[in-house]
Amino acid sequence: MCYINKIALPCLSAVSLTVNPNRTQHFIKTSVSLSCEEKGNSTGWRLMRYTEKGMEDLVESKWVTKSGSTQTQDSGVYWCESGSGENSNAVNITVTGGDVILETPVHPVTEGDTVTLVCKHRINISNIIKADFYKDGVLIRNETTGEMTIPVVSKSDEGFYKCKSNEGESPGSWVTLIGKKMIIITIRKVLSQLYTVHLQQCFPVLVLWAQRGACFGLCPSTHTPVSNERPDDRLIVNQVCKRLGNI
Repeated sequence: MCYINKIALPCLSAVSLTVNPNRTQHFIKTSVSLSCEEKGNSTGWRLMRYTEKGMEDLVESKWVTKSGSTQTQDSGVYWCESGSGENSNAVNITVTGGDVILETPVHPVTEGDTVTLVCKHRINISNIIKADFYKDGVLIRNETTGEMTIPVVSKSDEGFYKCKSNEGESPGSWVTLIGKKMIIITIRKVLSQLYTVHLQQCFPVLVLWAQRGACFGLCPSTHTPVSNERPDDRLIVNQVCKRLGNI
């Protein structure tokens, strides 16, 4: 487990969490299913989530398939966990009451892949005809098809994306590029405090605190403090690095 602000969350991917429809953003009152799969076998895994209310075991809540009744409070970080403590990848699910969503990959994508972001409207099931796409708050593309395709993604394409149209504005979603053994945990906390932690086992650890806009890294041997780093940030980085065997 990784401990972020004294909250234990899964770090290591051992089984795949599948989301259907295959996207991170969903409208309220729609059907969404989540399943735990390990080479086609879901036996022995249970669905977990972390929301503003804390961590929940969803075995008893029957959320594995939510048909036509999703609500904004279903937004959170979801993962699968085995009885022995193994954990899957974590997926940040956003359920919105707005009229527009942005379809982004559920899981991190590999550099060199092709990625298509799609702006969708609640009522019109087809793509929005015209949409503006933003990355990290900056307008990067005007599209007349409602889709933005990046034919060969690179590390510079990693960031926080959203779309706007005459119909409305989507929530934002992270699009993350990975090499080998990269894990993402995204935690949406009370008062809309969003912390995103990028953990990369093969390379130095990078921790991005979106709440303060402070980016600092790496493990202690190469860590360079920043002016707005708090004392507890150093402790968290140490815990993360210990988990990955870098200390």
